[in-house]
Parts: sequence; C-alpha cells; structure tokens
Amino acid sequence: MQHPSIFGYLATQLEERPDSNAYVYRGGKATFRELHSGASKLAGALKARGIAPGDRVAMVMQDSIELVLAILALMGMGAIAVPINPALSEADISHVMNDSGARMLFVSETYLDTALTLEPKLESLQAIVAAGPGRLGVTAFATLLESGSPEALLNTDGPAFIVYTSGSTGKPKGALHFHSDICCIIEAIGRQVYEIQPSDRMFSASRTPFAYGFGNTIGFTIGFGAPMILLSERPTPESIAKVFAEFDPTIFFAVPAVFRNILEFRRQGGSFATKSLKFSAAGGENLPPQTFNEWQEFSNTPILETIGSTELLHGYITNQKQRIKLGSTGLAVPGYDIKLIDDQGREGQHGVLFVKGGSAFRRYWNNDEKTSETIIDGYVRTGDIYRRDDEGFYFFEGRADDMFKSSGMWVSPIDVEDVLRGHADVNEVAVVGIPAADGAFEVTAFVAVRGGTKPQDQIIEELHELSSSSLPRYKRPKQIRIVAELPRNPTGKVQRFKLRTA
Repeated sequence: MQHPSIFGYLATQLEERPDSNAYVYRGGKATFRELHSGASKLAGALKARGIAPGDRVAMVMQDSIELVLAILALMGMGAIAVPINPALSEADISHVMNDSGARMLFVSETYLDTALTLEPKLESLQAIVAAGPGRLGVTAFATLLESGSPEALLNTDGPAFIVYTSGSTGKPKGALHFHSDICCIIEAIGRQVYEIQPSDRMFSASRTPFAYGFGNTIGFTIGFGAPMILLSERPTPESIAKVFAEFDPTIFFAVPAVFRNILEFRRQGGSFATKSLKFSAAGGENLPPQTFNEWQEFSNTPILETIGSTELLHGYITNQKQRIKLGSTGLAVPGYDIKLIDDQGREGQHGVLFVKGGSAFRRYWNNDEKTSETIIDGYVRTGDIYRRDDEGFYFFEGRADDMFKSSGMWVSPIDVEDVLRGHADVNEVAVVGIPAADGAFEVTAFVAVRGGTKPQDQIIEELHELSSSSLPRYKRPKQIRIVAELPRNPTGKVQRFKLRTA
C-alpha cells in the first residue's frame, strides 16, 4: 500500500519491527525506533532555530546516520532537504547553495573547512551544523540534536527534497521532488521488481546525494524495513570488500564502473566474498555484457541493469530476476509509460526516450525554461536514444548529444565500444567524434587497458584489426588512444566532452 510520504512507511516499521536495525555501519547501528526518535527531536530543534516549512536546508556529508537523520527531520517538518555531492567542485557547491537558497548547511567534519571557506559566498546561509566536535561559530550536530523537543513528523504529500544533476553539461540543475515520488519507487521497483524483504541487508555504493542512492538508502530501507549498510569512506574495491566481509549484504547497488573495478581488483589478487549476495542492480550508465558475464561467473548472481535519472529519481526500465536479456536495459517498470520519438516527431520502436510516471520531478528549481524543455505533455524527455524489440526490451544506443556523423552516416558510440570491449586487454572504452580539419568527425576511441598487459602499440594494432573485422568502415576508429582512466563525473558517468577536447 502506497503512503502519502515516507513517514507512513516509517510508522509501519515502528509497529512491526521497532527494535530491528534500520541502518548499520562500522561502529554503530540505528533501530527504527531510534531513527524515528532522532528525526523527531532534530525536527524540533530545527523548528526552534527558525527553520520553517518550505525552507531549504543543504547537507555536504558522507553517508552517515547524521545525514539520514537530517534528511528525515527536514522532510518530516515540511522543509526541503538539499543533499549535495561532496565530490562537486567548490564552485558547484556554491552554485547549489545559492541556487537553492539554503538557510542552513549540515556538513561532515571532513568538509567543515570547505564550508567555512565558502561561507562568505553563500548568500542565504545563516548557520552551519557539523557532525563532530564543531568549532567556534559552528553548531555541533549532537548538541543540536539533544536540544530538540520531539516534533511530529508529517505524513502528507508536498515538496520534500531537491536533487541536483551532476552538471556534466553545464551548471547543476535542481530537480524538485515531492514526498509521493519516493513512495512511488518503493512500490514500483522496490516491491514489484526487486522484491525487497525485511530480511535483506542492502548496500549502495551509489551515495545518498545522488537520486539513485537516495532512493536506495532512504526509500527502500524505510519502505521495506530492510537494513542499509552505510559506508562513510569512498567506495573503492578495498572498502567495499570490507563491507561484504563484515556485513554480508544480500542486495548490492552500484554503477557499472564499480563492478568493473571490483572485477579488476580480484584479477590483481584482491579478496572479495559474495556468499551472501542474492542479486545486484546497476544504474547510471550502460552495463557492458562482458561485465555482466564476468560478475555472474564470479558471484553466481546476476546484475539487474536499470536506467533511471535525477528527474525520475530511480529506475523506470530494468531487467528483472526472471527476465534478463543480455545487452538490454530491460523492460518498462510497472506503472511507467514510455515512448520513443524519432527526429520527425513520430512515435515508434526507435528514438529519444520519453517517460511518464509517479516519481517524476515537478520542476527544476529556479529554471522554468529548462523545465519546459524537459517536461513535454506530461512526459520527461530524457535525451537517451533507445530502440525497443518486439518483446518490449529496450536497448540503449547513446545520448542524443553524443551521436555524430562519420562519412555522412550516424555513429552510436555504444556500437563501437561494444566491439572494442571484446578485446581481452581492454578494461573500459569510450568513443567520441572529434572534428577533423575538413569539418567532418573522426571516430576516436579512448581505451583504458588492464594492468600487466602487452605493449600499447600491439594492443592498438589488435584493436584496429578487431574493428576492421567487426564494424562497417564509417564506424571504425580513425584513432585509438590508450589512457590511464576515463574522466568521470561524480555520479560515475564518462565525461565525453572532456575527451572531445583531449
């Protein structure tokens, strides 16, 4: 049963399993009773400090119980939570703070110096709250929490949180979501696709400030009573391996690059135990079939590839446990209406992906022009190009702004990347069109190879041979460049615009 807000689900957990763990982390845990008590006390403290319904409050924090409590307290009192990815540049953090008009900023101790440096530039900021001991002029999180009298957490719909895009094509844009949006993903994908149970233990390598991580960490935990493992440090293969060894997660959420990095970690001799795992889910970018196969062979469990977005909060197309088609992003999630529109404006089996569903954002904060470009007749224009087969499976062909013409023919980078990825020494690859002297575009591949492999010149020669035998002439890379790693934005997506100017 879908509730008006996450607090309806929290009430259910308080009735059915109040002393079960909601969150576990190295050195601590929080039960659902403690979660509710902490959030209501913090809401009371924030109200006493002048935070009112509709006010925006930001947080630059590691995944932690303090971050979760701040989000719940703010949403429960009618304010709007603005989680900010700590990996953003100082300029982008300042932009998000000023664009949202955040009156207060919660920070982890690690980011307090950054916050104090930025403070003079933050136009609406009135107070900083720091997890840890705090400093002169900075309120300690624990002190604020203890000062609060419990405040009822409102179980009503309305504006709840703003998730900012990664800013890969300009300044980050704030997608405003309502309480009911997170309830939609609980029911649509958490219940109907993932079938999450209270007995599960979840771990999300995707951080809470990202829409995908927010849905996992806040939505699925409280929606199903299944504990979430919180990792405050950066999710490297080494730190994730420690999580698996200590907490035995049954469901693992990550982006494809994380799965590739773990597989490479194992190839280099690292220990990684997956005995508890039931399945994993991958979002954020296209999952290469090779990564799926290697992970399944290693863990004996599948990866359910998913596509979602900041604007839709979580997945709206996904492979399902009993229906996986290799190379496909999967089937439409129940409750989402999806259509493909070609460059002539006709709906069919191929084109730009448009999505309508209950988790869709309401508008971009302070950006009506971009809102009207993105929400068209109730559908969100994603900018992804897809084709759909006769069974209803969707296949990603690239971003509309990543496609380019070579020899007068359209090239999808995905087609070329899939071929080059078949070489045994290739770890990851990205293909872009780079302008040539005559104004045309040259197919250019940037390749990161596995450690301890053969000479680079030999790999490049073999990749040219592979592309010649597998691709039509206009899709074959004119140049192949070996790089140490591909540039990625904070969400893990490849920043192709940087490769175009490399």
